[in-house]
Amino acid sequence: MKLFQYNFLLLAVLVFHISCSKDPEGIPVIKGTNVEGEELMLSDIASSIKEIPLETGDEI
Repeated sequence: MKLFQYNFLLLAVLVFHISCSKDPEGIPVIKGTNVEGEELMLSDIASSIKEIPLETGDEI
């Protein structure tokens, strides 16, 4: 039984190590806007504004 637990633990560590060490090529990079010392206009970062009404009740 100990040998099974040891092999399972070794396999789990190996799988986690391989899955975490891959190069993240598919992650998109988002470039930010430098606003230090200058005025930021909403049109610089968004194309539209939509208000979403909250749906709450008396029991909440």
